[in-house]
Amino acid sequence: MPVYRRFGASDDEYREKLVLRDGIPTDVREPVIGWLLRGLTTSGIMGQYVDQDTADKVRMLTGVSLGASHGSFVNDDQLLHGLRGANDLTLLTLVDALLYLFPELTDRTAHMTETLRLGRSKYTVGPRNGSIGLVDRIAEGEQAAIERLVDGAGTAGALLQQSFSAAFGLNPSPGEAYKMAVKAVETAAHQTIEPKNTGATLGTMLKVMRNAPVKWTLPVEERADHAHGNEELLIAMMQSLWDGQEDRHRDGTVDLHEARAAFHAAVALVGWFHDELVQHGAQ
Repeated sequence: MPVYRRFGASDDEYREKLVLRDGIPTDVREPVIGWLLRGLTTSGIMGQYVDQDTADKVRMLTGVSLGASHGSFVNDDQLLHGLRGANDLTLLTLVDALLYLFPELTDRTAHMTETLRLGRSKYTVGPRNGSIGLVDRIAEGEQAAIERLVDGAGTAGALLQQSFSAAFGLNPSPGEAYKMAVKAVETAAHQTIEPKNTGATLGTMLKVMRNAPVKWTLPVEERADHAHGNEELLIAMMQSLWDGQEDRHRDGTVDLHEARAAFHAAVALVGWFHDELVQHGAQ
């Protein structure tokens, strides 16, 4: 759905609307707090109050105490006061925990997704580690491609999902994201490149591909003066992914930009191998 353009808005005002915002912008805080209030409370003869079971689970997951303990009572006004005084990270952490705890409540999930979209948040609700949670927003077309691979590419798809969660989740882990991206490609390419090598890695596969008398190609038409260009593209992407995992090959670390680049490359590579688009071309 396109971003809403307010009636009478100038081009500059509209362009500003296209910029995603970090944290919880001021105009989004109250809708987010209202969503949390509904998700964290229950009703009884004493009115609306913090649900003890949910509070316990949230505390175990996040370390955030809602003030409710066995034998105590926190009503909705007290919780509202606490939520309004919480910082952005705490509120986002609570949202993330409730999404994880109650993935079956699709209306509630859809409500938060729409709130974040209308508020131009950098976050959205997405699949993460087999459940749902807050993730960084990416292009809708790529999100659809990721979901297709996760659903249909077996183990490689599951590894891609782990890479996505580590790269785009609320608390990213770049090294883990890069490692899972590499493993996803290794898993997807194994049967095509080195089916008899149970210890195959991207490194061993690259040697096989470079030494093969028959070229590895993608079914993309090439100009005569660019012969073998798509083989070079395939090998270059795999080589870059392999070389870039600095915490595996060298005494270095992987930053978030590198991890996300690795993930995007892995999505393309896993898709090519899963769809059997990597072929032996003519000599």
